[in-house]
Amino acid sequence: MIIKQKIMDRWRTVLKELRKSVFALIMFALALVYYFLFSDPTHTNFGDNYWYTPVAMSLIAEGDLDVDEYIMIHKQRVESKGRVYSPDEDYRLILDDGDYHLFYPLGAVISALPLAIPAVVKADGDKNVELSLAQYYTPVLAKCWAAISVFLFALLIAKFTVDKRIIALLSMVFIFASMHSATHGLTYYASNPAMAFLLLALLFSTTKNQLLAGVACGLGYLCRPDVSLFILCIFAWSWMNYKDWKKLLWICVGGAIVAVPFVVSSFIIFETLFPPYYNQSSSLRLSVLPYGLYANFLSPSRGILIFVPCILFSFWGAYLGLKHDRNKYFALVAYMILVITLVSMWPMWWAGWSYGPRTSVLITPVILILLVPVLERLMSIKSLQSKLLLGIMLLMFAWQALLQYRGLAVPAVMAWNNTPNNIDENPERLWHWDNMQSFAR
Repeated sequence: MIIKQKIMDRWRTVLKELRKSVFALIMFALALVYYFLFSDPTHTNFGDNYWYTPVAMSLIAEGDLDVDEYIMIHKQRVESKGRVYSPDEDYRLILDDGDYHLFYPLGAVISALPLAIPAVVKADGDKNVELSLAQYYTPVLAKCWAAISVFLFALLIAKFTVDKRIIALLSMVFIFASMHSATHGLTYYASNPAMAFLLLALLFSTTKNQLLAGVACGLGYLCRPDVSLFILCIFAWSWMNYKDWKKLLWICVGGAIVAVPFVVSSFIIFETLFPPYYNQSSSLRLSVLPYGLYANFLSPSRGILIFVPCILFSFWGAYLGLKHDRNKYFALVAYMILVITLVSMWPMWWAGWSYGPRTSVLITPVILILLVPVLERLMSIKSLQSKLLLGIMLLMFAWQALLQYRGLAVPAVMAWNNTPNNIDENPERLWHWDNMQSFAR
């Protein structure tokens, strides 16, 4: 009887995990359909992310990480539109030993390989075709990675609550009404794959697989050096929940699996331990912090409170989480506060040509996870006040979904960054309530 009971318990556990995986797959499919059907079809690969896919193609076709073979083609295309182009003045590239390399981290390049491979095969050696396919495949890549993050978030949120209503609600919010939607569903930023690796790291941590959590942290760091903040979060979360030094050591081992080839390749290409992007001096300024916090929360076209008002409930959730389950929530709360503080110390707090509070996009999962204690509390208390607060939260989600839809689907919204003038040269436009980016036409 005991053996039979153990078998039944194990079978129930397997079925439970299978149901979670099926739900996550449904969320993945829903996100993929939404991002493909409703994203702006005129939005192409440009800006900071322009060279990610061409570098991945160069790695496959040429076996190197330079983009020399594409420079003249790109120059001809730019100058055919009446503009002047010089690779020496391209801020995305760096000249090293006569070759042009990507200045930005290579994590986004590695993450582009799955779609770069068929593009290279299809181009059959024609570099002009390869560069054209990069324009087409990169937005596709963005949507695929965004949907992968949705899948991982649906699995992760189930580690923080057993209430199926909350799991479903927050998974839908992540798809339709979070900063992840318009930012990663439209454009392939380095934060796009970084988001997936962060979610994967935390998911592995909750399942006591610190080795793979360390690998995921390392891959996230390859995408963005500021992921180091989340790596600290993973260390803190693992220690507070398991109190086992061996698990911290396994995180280091997992990170080393990624770090060693990263450092070796950097030394071979640049003759330094880290690529140039990681060696640049910090532009953060403590003197900017007060204004940066004010701007990052209240700017009509970049403010967190404008685009993600549900963060007010997340602050309440942080209080409830720290009060009732400190070990589970402390590291996440600390990470959210630290990120908001540091991005507010950046003089260019609006992050150039973008949409909404893009510099804070990686805290999106934390904002939603911190809603779990609030939702559990409100749903367990049958009172008029609880229903009212739930109604306010749902209205916030609806507002967020509207803003994210416009950022994802309406061409004029992204064009606002350069219409009627360049936002980087005229940042005062970020404070015009009568010309909010979200409602540009």
